[in-house]
Amino acid sequence: MSDSHPAPDTRPRRAARCSPVLFLVGFVLVLPGLCSVVFALRIAATDNLIRLAMRDPYFQMVLILWGICLVPTIGGIFLIRYALRRHRARGESTS
Repeated sequence: MSDSHPAPDTRPRRAARCSPVLFLVGFVLVLPGLCSVVFALRIAATDNLIRLAMRDPYFQMVLILWGICLVPTIGGIFLIRYALRRHRARGESTS
């Protein structure tokens, strides 16, 4: 007769490691948007934006670059939100 003991389930251990990884990836995705916001605030504080928008031919390219940098940031925010909700739903320890 064969022994029908179920194999130990390693799924909870993997799931416990998944939330910090998701949080770390989300944080990395937030960095480009954070840098672009800091850069935008520095430009807004030092230059006249109306004059800059009307006369500088490169300003529109900078705006497009800011938009491109903000797209992964939105994804990173949702990924962090998902990781935190998953962490709370599973009741994982915070240590």
